Amino acid sequence: MQRYAHLTRNRLAVALAVAVVGIAAKAAENTAQRTPEDFDWIDCRTLKIEGRGFDAKDEPYVRVPKRFVGKVPAPITGMGRHATGLNFRFRTTSRKLVFRWKIVPAPWADPLICPSGLQSVALWGKKDGEDWQFVSKAHPKKEGDNELRCGWDVSRLGLVYLPMRAEVKSLEVGIEKGKTFEVVERNPSDRIVHYGTSIVHGGCVSQPGMM
Repeated sequence: MQRYAHLTRNRLAVALAVAVVGIAAKAAENTAQRTPEDFDWIDCRTLKIEGRGFDAKDEPYVRVPKRFVGKVPAPITGMGRHATGLNFRFRTTSRKLVFRWKIVPAPWADPLICPSGLQSVALWGKKDGEDWQFVSKAHPKKEGDNELRCGWDVSRLGLVYLPMRAEVKSLEVGIEKGKTFEVVERNPSDRIVHYGTSIVHGGCVSQPGMM
């Protein structure tokens, strides 16, 4: 009888532990899946986007504005609609971040690049005196809203790369209500002009921050 009683106590202990873990996991899930009303939303059209050679306020996420159509070869203006290499740096006091974006995917598929490399944003972080570290990316959808949710270490400088092989229609950043968010611009002396083949256009990497 003592043996069976011992087994019963063990089973109860295991069942209780599983229940506690399940409740904790559910609470974490509920915390992460906040509604849009739990966040303040920032339209990235209002931010300083780096990586562009030309300013076009009505086309914030393209590299070659429409005004160049007919002045440069068509393949250049076509690929110039993609947000390859466009990025911005930021600091925030929010410990939770949400990125939402809509895209127009390229009309052709690239068998050498995964969808998250073609159509997802990529988030990187860096502490003072340390190297940049990859933080997260999403598994994008071809249609509708795409979303990336993650926790954030407020001591880090953030860096967001836009999708490589897609035209970005909209991009928003969600931060916890009452928290701050500011763009950190690069030193102008650090900027260079580069051009080249498909390597410059992001071929063939697994996420935009590696191009």
